Amino acid sequence: QYEGGWSCDHCVRGEMPVDEGTRCESCPFGRYSSSGQGCEDCPAGHACKAGASHAQPCDPGSRASSAAKADVCSQCEAGTYQDAAAQTSCKPCTAGSFCRQGATDQTVCPRGTFSNTTNAPECTPCIAGEYQEDVTQTACESCPTGSYCAAGASAALKCDAGTYQHGQGQTACLECVAGSYCEAGASAALSCLEGTYSNITGLGSEG
Repeated sequence: QYEGGWSCDHCVRGEMPVDEGTRCESCPFGRYSSSGQGCEDCPAGHACKAGASHAQPCDPGSRASSAAKADVCSQCEAGTYQDAAAQTSCKPCTAGSFCRQGATDQTVCPRGTFSNTTNAPECTPCIAGEYQEDVTQTACESCPTGSYCAAGASAALKCDAGTYQHGQGQTACLECVAGSYCEAGASAALSCLEGTYSNITGLGSEG
């Protein structure tokens, strides 16, 4: 308080005094001021824009490095996630799951897909001849005999009546030849019974 009745003004929040207190200036990015008396470094896991009056915690799905005073939080890269706020790094996605950019949690691989590595940004569809009927898997299974599997299959499909498949990991079934029949899901063509015959292909039953 001066004799004339004047008093010194304080800098507002987000500012700091400069030039020996003759004027105020906004805090630069990466720093903040909650009092107006000076700027502080933005803590790890937070972001401070220029003129910030407080440090803003990074949202889940993002982070701010502890090595630099950040002005913005960076999204987690694809293949990583972060489920908590105010973090300095993101977590790797585990096998059997995937994480897209900015993920706040892992997403399990759906049926018909797999992931056998960490940090996967997407799950891989099963190749033709394989299937996967469960979620969160790291591999696909070979189609059994008597069935076939298209790419991305979540279940092995039985061969239709009149067809068969004797091999594993197949993408199609074979037509029953004349003189035999094949019931649904057959792994081999069955010869017509003694005293019967068939001169057509694709017969689905002996009767």
